[in-house]
Amino acid sequence: GVNNRLYIGAQDGLYIYDATDLDNPLFVSRFEHVVACDPVVVQGIYAYVTIRQSSCQGNIGGLETNVLNIINISDVYNPVLDGTYSLTEPYGLGVSGDLLFVCEGTYGLRVFDISNPIDPVPVMRFDNIHAYDGIPNKNLLILTGDDGIAQYDFSDPNNIHEVSRIYSTN
Repeated sequence: GVNNRLYIGAQDGLYIYDATDLDNPLFVSRFEHVVACDPVVVQGIYAYVTIRQSSCQGNIGGLETNVLNIINISDVYNPVLDGTYSLTEPYGLGVSGDLLFVCEGTYGLRVFDISNPIDPVPVMRFDNIHAYDGIPNKNLLILTGDDGIAQYDFSDPNNIHEVSRIYSTN
């Protein structure tokens, strides 16, 4: 959580709970959207949520929902959508400093500059890897996908590069 808050991406929206008492989290608010799979990361007063059309529970009726939503959570009782960015096939995402990493399945990994948090600017794309989820750890992004696990060094945002890969045997 962030600031004793727990942010949960569910199929019908972003849920915010007060987690001061870990044994008894209290519901604070919900930001609703169409039914879809949606991972979430939080940085500062913004929650970044990816919504994918072909969700975990199957297609949601042809709605165009392959987007990154940027939700202002400065008032946790009233989350507000501050921005939307169209994507191709969004899955998991990770954030570190001014970089937002968005995994797009067979379409690879996209890297955005979020120095302006509500206006993500695409800075790099890696098409040579399948990407479901990315976890930033210090200056390394650990990336998982159908073809294995890879690590990307992002210590220099102008020279993000793969440093290792473990290929899946399946």
